[in-house]
Amino acid sequence: MCGILGVMATTPVNQLLYDGLMVLQHRGQDAAGIATAEGNTFNLHKGPGLVRDVFRTRNMRELPGNCGIGHVRYPVGSSHSPRGACAATRAASSSHRFSQSAHAARASGASGAT
Repeated sequence: MCGILGVMATTPVNQLLYDGLMVLQHRGQDAAGIATAEGNTFNLHKGPGLVRDVFRTRNMRELPGNCGIGHVRYPVGSSHSPRGACAATRAASSSHRFSQSAHAARASGASGAT
């Protein structure tokens, strides 16, 4: 069981993602992560443990951007490595590339799905 949250806004989303993960904490208490996008730059912080223990003020300052994804993970099997903390954040780059492609298509006047 896991919890995933995504936010797109006109203002920074790091605090919204943190607050959302706190609400979703019951869905996963093994690890947490947030990935944000600012232009073509991704920012990521993840780690094992509860949301309140993974993110400190300094970590939140390093997550600028107006869109992002957050994830809390429930332990499956015996994997407790930080590397496996947030599988959902790996998907964020694919989602971002899709979003950029869709935005470019709209800007050029193209229509239809690819």
